[in-house]
Amino acid sequence: MLCIVYSGEDKELHTEQLIEKILSKDMYKRCFHPMQHMVMKRHGQLFVVARKLLPGYVFIETDYPDQVRDALDEAHIIPLFSNKEFVPYMSDEESKVFTSIIDEAGLVPLSVATTRKDENGRTRANFLSGPLSNIADKVTKVDFTKRKAYIDSGLSLFFTYDGEKVSGEKFWRD
Repeated sequence: MLCIVYSGEDKELHTEQLIEKILSKDMYKRCFHPMQHMVMKRHGQLFVVARKLLPGYVFIETDYPDQVRDALDEAHIIPLFSNKEFVPYMSDEESKVFTSIIDEAGLVPLSVATTRKDENGRTRANFLSGPLSNIADKVTKVDFTKRKAYIDSGLSLFFTYDGEKVSGEKFWRD
């Protein structure tokens, strides 16, 4: 289960470190702020860029959401939308989708896609690898120019075309 804490933008790393000090290691599996790879074009060249997927949010993967809530409450770290009766967490289905697109380090890598025309002549994406290949049935819209696929949870994930030359990784902060 994933608990959600709002830390404020650019305070994610500090909040993670604080949470790791407060919670005992047996209370959670990992604590992270999700990052995402995307493709940017600069001077005619494509680059892989890492940016925050959900700026200001820290996720705690745990089997003990009540104990996590109590420990954070005692330390005055208030989880998002929390009060004494409610633990903010993703539903099992949301957690399943989210953990299927994110790796152990908390990074959403690029997917690789090809395009094809359907029977009505519309361009369709076929996701060959990466997180979008795991959740292709949840894609609601594809922007082929921006190399972006939108999934039904409101997130957008990026892809490259099969065989496309992409230069080394650069980092960009939101």
